Amino acid sequence: MTITGATPYLWFDRNAEDAANFYVSIFP
Repeated sequence: MTITGATPYLWFDRNAEDAANFYVSIFP
């Protein structure tokens, strides 16, 4: 499973802020 799979949802559950910053980085 890639990062674009179900994994990001786990990030949001634990590190919502970090996940948000990550998505902002790849989608400016």
